[in-house]
Amino acid sequence: MKQNFTSSILGKESPYQRTYFLLAFLIIGALSASAQYCTSGWTNAYCSLNGMSIESVAISSNGTTIYSKAADGCNGSTTVSSTLITSTSAFTLNGGSNYEISIGCGRFPMNMGVWIDLNNDQDFDDAGEYVSSNWTQQAANTTKTYKFTVGCNNIKTGVTRMRIKGDYYLGNTHSSGSSCTNLSYGEEEDYTMTLAVSGTLAAGFFMVDTAFVKTKVSMVNNNQTGYQYHGWDIGDDGSIDYTTTNATVKFTSTGKYCVRLFSENCLGRDSALSCVEVVTPTAPPVADFVASANAIELYNTFDLTDLSTNGAIYWEWFMYQQADSAGTRIDIAAGGSDADQNPTVFSAKGIPGFPDVGKWCVGLTSSNDIGASVTLIKKDYIEILKGCDVEMGPGTLTAIAGNVITCTA
Repeated sequence: MKQNFTSSILGKESPYQRTYFLLAFLIIGALSASAQYCTSGWTNAYCSLNGMSIESVAISSNGTTIYSKAADGCNGSTTVSSTLITSTSAFTLNGGSNYEISIGCGRFPMNMGVWIDLNNDQDFDDAGEYVSSNWTQQAANTTKTYKFTVGCNNIKTGVTRMRIKGDYYLGNTHSSGSSCTNLSYGEEEDYTMTLAVSGTLAAGFFMVDTAFVKTKVSMVNNNQTGYQYHGWDIGDDGSIDYTTTNATVKFTSTGKYCVRLFSENCLGRDSALSCVEVVTPTAPPVADFVASANAIELYNTFDLTDLSTNGAIYWEWFMYQQADSAGTRIDIAAGGSDADQNPTVFSAKGIPGFPDVGKWCVGLTSSNDIGASVTLIKKDYIEILKGCDVEMGPGTLTAIAGNVITCTA
């Protein structure tokens, strides 16, 4: 049947007619292959009339930002990251993985909906492609962070599309079948993206072999992305204690402790086991530390990281200036919490308890159950710079050219 049909079209026609028919078939095939996504309209007003718009958008995985778009006002219904579905994608999402998306909205409350074309069939109608179930409305002029999971079923890897719809009316964004529903008051944005699937399944993590009692033991996952679930069984007793990507635990008594990690992606579930020996320190700590910066501008921060040995569990931090004849001391932290171990220091002008402009000495005394360390002081360790600070009294600026103040930071 197929042979007779081909013969009737091409076998008895002139070369020009054959060329015409071949071109027609190619054009029809191309149009079919490049089917277009639906575009939502509006039943009421375009978003620019009332400020109901999708502003900034940022997507992250395990604290790492993988895509970010600045606030751009109202653009109606648009493809943000590219104009063609075959163009280079803006970011990659992995099937079976968890993500966070932060969306800013305009000057009215908005309800957000997100879809991903998992099987790349030019629509968002298939199971699992609506990823924003149970999201709640966000207030006007706010940025709200939502969690979503990319499913494992019906995935076709490669370049595809994500759709974000923001609408004042709840029903136009909070149902799987509303990807093409007309907006009431709002905006629609499409993003060209790449969909990937993990090719391996192997649970694993890093943990020290020996630790001191009451100190933090960090467990760093080998798989930071590409997995939809991690479960930490501390003590390997059959109960899950944490479901985070990484975990930290303090063991309050000595002994051998084993930790089992379960990790799951689209290929299935795997587990890994590792053990740590928890021991008692035999001497007080030896204090040591490092700062994230030795010079900062006023009104900025720096971090102090404890490097003390012998299982410190209590930290006393302070700062002072050698040139201060009054010997004023700023107490930064004193306690046994994680924040006390590695504090963040904010600098400010003229506010008691915050370091001002100048050079500062930093001191640390760390302790464990045996006793306290010798206090370590690093003299003139931090310098706080004035930066671009202009003090002005009463009067006008008309004597300055262009009413512009320029200073070098």
